Amino acid sequence: MAQALIANVNPIYGLYSGMLNTIVGSLTSSSSLMIISLTNALALVTGSALLNLKGEVKIEALFTLTLLVGLIQLILGLFKLGGIKRFISDSVMTGFIAAA
Repeated sequence: MAQALIANVNPIYGLYSGMLNTIVGSLTSSSSLMIISLTNALALVTGSALLNLKGEVKIEALFTLTLLVGLIQLILGLFKLGGIKRFISDSVMTGFIAAA
């Protein structure tokens, strides 16, 4: 729920996303050591993307953004493009992981 409040949306969406990403992640993960959870960094980026929207438009944009991010991740996974991460410096990745 805290991530939904950070993103400035209804807290029930935070509960739904917390449940769904755990279920989908556990079914599709290739490692038993992978932690699948909501992150504050992603909630903050989502909130800033939806900042100027109001009412139903904001909810529609939230679901559209969610589907697009999922589609992009699916495409990157299908084409085995996880190696792109090596172009991001270690200090940036460490900061992102520590902040999450």
